[in-house]
Amino acid sequence: MQMKISKRKTVLLTRFQTILFFMCSSIVISSLEAQAHNNDIDADLPTLKIEFQKALKKGQQDKALEHLKVIKQEYEELSRWDSVSHYSGILAELALELGETEMHVQAFVDQMNIDGLFDEKYPEDWADRIAHINEYKEDPILKHEIKREIYVKLAWYEIKEGARERSIPLINRAIHFSELSGNFDLEIATRREAASLLRANGNHDEALEHLLFIESSENFRTTEPLIQCKTYQIMGDVFRDLGDVEKSKLYYGKLIKLAEGKGYRRILAIGYDHLAELFVSQGFAKEARDNINKGIPIFIEKSMDYQHCNSLINMAESYNLDGDFVLARMYLDSAFIFMQKLNRPVLDFGYYRFEVINNLGLNNIEAAKRSLSVLEKSESEFKNKTSILTKLQYKVAKAAGQDEKALVYFEEHQAIQDSLRQAFSQGRTKRLEAEFNRDEQNEKIQNLAREKTEREKALARRNKALLIGLLVLSIISGLLFVLYRLYRKNKESNLLLSFQNKVMNNTLGENKILLKEIHHRVKNNLQVISSLLSLQERKVDDENTKEALKSSKTRVETMSILHQSLYQNEEYKMISAPQYFDKLINNLINTYDISENLETKVKIADLKFDIEALIPLGLIANELICNSLKHGIGENSKGKLDVALYQEGSSVILSVVDNGGKINKDFLKVNKGSLGVKLIKAFTNRLDATVEVEKSENSTVKIVMDKSTLQFKGAA
Repeated sequence: MQMKISKRKTVLLTRFQTILFFMCSSIVISSLEAQAHNNDIDADLPTLKIEFQKALKKGQQDKALEHLKVIKQEYEELSRWDSVSHYSGILAELALELGETEMHVQAFVDQMNIDGLFDEKYPEDWADRIAHINEYKEDPILKHEIKREIYVKLAWYEIKEGARERSIPLINRAIHFSELSGNFDLEIATRREAASLLRANGNHDEALEHLLFIESSENFRTTEPLIQCKTYQIMGDVFRDLGDVEKSKLYYGKLIKLAEGKGYRRILAIGYDHLAELFVSQGFAKEARDNINKGIPIFIEKSMDYQHCNSLINMAESYNLDGDFVLARMYLDSAFIFMQKLNRPVLDFGYYRFEVINNLGLNNIEAAKRSLSVLEKSESEFKNKTSILTKLQYKVAKAAGQDEKALVYFEEHQAIQDSLRQAFSQGRTKRLEAEFNRDEQNEKIQNLAREKTEREKALARRNKALLIGLLVLSIISGLLFVLYRLYRKNKESNLLLSFQNKVMNNTLGENKILLKEIHHRVKNNLQVISSLLSLQERKVDDENTKEALKSSKTRVETMSILHQSLYQNEEYKMISAPQYFDKLINNLINTYDISENLETKVKIADLKFDIEALIPLGLIANELICNSLKHGIGENSKGKLDVALYQEGSSVILSVVDNGGKINKDFLKVNKGSLGVKLIKAFTNRLDATVEVEKSENSTVKIVMDKSTLQFKGAA
C-alpha cells in the first residue's frame, strides 16, 4: 500500500509540473513571437535558391522551373509546410507563364492543400482560388488525378459555405475520376474524403457505406499504412457520432496500433485524442486520462496547439467526472490561455460546457450561470448542441433552487433525447443493412451457421451419454461451491473494509504533506524558468526583445510568489493579501532596479483570497505596476508609486497610482494589441471586474471587483 501511495504522489507531481509548463510556455512563446516571426526559415537550401534566381535573371525559365521543383520537393521531405506553400505558389505562376497547364494546376492545388492542412479556417482569398481551379475542372489536357483533386476542393468549399446539397454531386464526380485513374489508393482517398464530407453534412449512414466499401476491398490491406490510418480515424469518428461506442473503440484502436508501428506520431497523437474524447463522453475518466497523457507530449513536440488545448479541456472534464473539481479547474485555466490564441468556436463551446459543470461542482452558482450564458450565445455548430444546453440549463436552475424553471428544461431535454433515440434507431437499421446485406458477408454467415450446426450435433451426441450421470453430481458440487464462495467473500469483505479504513486515516495526513510538496516544486520550477529568461535576456541586444523577456520573467515570478505563499502557509486554499503583495511589489522594484529614485507607499487590507481569485488579481497587479515602473515614473523628478487593496461598500478595489502622468484614460484602447493589455482584459473579465482610469496630476488605475464574485476572508 505504501508503494501505491508513493506512486500516486509521483503521478500528481508530474501532472502539476505539466500544467505549469503549459502555462509558462504560452507566456514565453507570446513574448518571443515577434522576434521569431522574422527568422529565415529557408536558410537550409541557399545554393538551390541562388541557382534558381540566377536562371530567372538570365531568362532561363525552363531551368528555373526545374530548380523550383527540386526546392519544393526538398521542403516537402523536411515537412516545412510554410515554405512548401510559398514555393508551390511561385511554381504555379511560372508554369502558367510557360504554358505548362497541368503543372500549373497541380502546384496551385498543392498550395491549397497545404494552406488548409493545419487549420479549419480557409484563407481570405479562398473564393478566388476556388473560382480559378473551377475553370480547369473539365479541361481535357488534365489527368484524372488532378481533376479529382479539383472536385474534392470544390465540394469542401460548398460545405464551408453552407451549401451542403451542392457538395454531393461534386464529391461523386471526384469519385468518378478516381475510378477512371485506375489508382486504388486514390479511390480510397477520395471515398474517405466523401465520407468526411457526408459526415459533416450529417449523412452518417451514407458516409459509412463508403467506409465499409473501402475496408471490405481486398486491396485495402496492401495499400499505404497512412491511408489505412486515416480511414480508421474517420470510421471511428462516424461510429462515435452514431453512438456505437464499441465500434468506435475498435477502429480508434486499429488506428493507434498501426500509427505506433509505423512511427506516424502526429496521427498517433490524434488517435489518442479521439479515443480520449470517446471515453470522456461515456464517463470513463481514468481511461480518458491515460490516452490524454499519451497524446499531450506529441502535441507539444509537433506544436499542435488545437489538439493540445482540446486535450486539456477533456482532462478537466475527466476530473469533473471524478469529483476532483479543484484539479479540473487548473486544467481549464491552462486551456483558457490557449483559447485566447486559437480563437476556435468549437474549443470555446467545449471549454464553457465543462466550466459550467466545474463551477457547479465547486458550488459557485453565479460563475456557472455566466459560463452557461456564454454557451447560449455561442454560434458553434456543435453536435447535439441543443441537447447539451438543455441538460446544463436544468442543472444550473436546479442548483439555484429554481425548481419550476428546472422542470421546464428537464422536459425539453427529455423531448430532444426521445427524438435523438428515434433517429438513432432508424440510423442503426440502415447501418446494419449496409454492414451485413452484402453477398460476401452473407456467404460467410451461412458458412459459419453450417459449421456451428455440425459442431452442435457432434457435441450433442458426445454429451448425451454423460449428461444423466453428471447432472446430479454437478448440482451438488455447484451448491457446495456457491456456499463456500459466499463464506469466503463475506470474510474477505470484512477484512478489506477494516484495512481501507486504516488506509484512509493515514492518507488524510499524507495528503497535506503532498499538497505542500506540490506547491514547493511548482515554485522551484517557476524559479528555474525565471532564471532561464534572465540568461536569455543577457544574451540578446535588441531592447524590445529584452523588454519582452523581462515582462515574461515578472509574470512567471508573480506565479512563483503565489505558490511560495501556499506551501509556507498552514492554510492551503486561502492566501494573505499583504504577504503576497509585499513580496510581489518588492520583486518588481528589484527587477527594474529603480529603488533609489522611487518613493513607494503600499497599503494592503488584511484580506485572504482564494487561489482562483488571487492568480488573475496578481497578474493584473503585475501588469499595472510594471507599466508604472517602465513608463509612469518621471525621469527628472522623484518617482512615486502607491499600491492599495481595500474594501469599499460591496466592492474590493485594487489601486495603482504613479506621478509620471504618462497614462491616459484610453490606454487600454490605444495599446489593445500589447500582450499586457490583453492579459489585463482577459483576467478582469475572468473576475467580472471593471477598469477605471483617472488622469490628473497623478495617473490612477483601479480594478473594481464585486465582493459576491470573490472567495476571500476579511472584515465584514
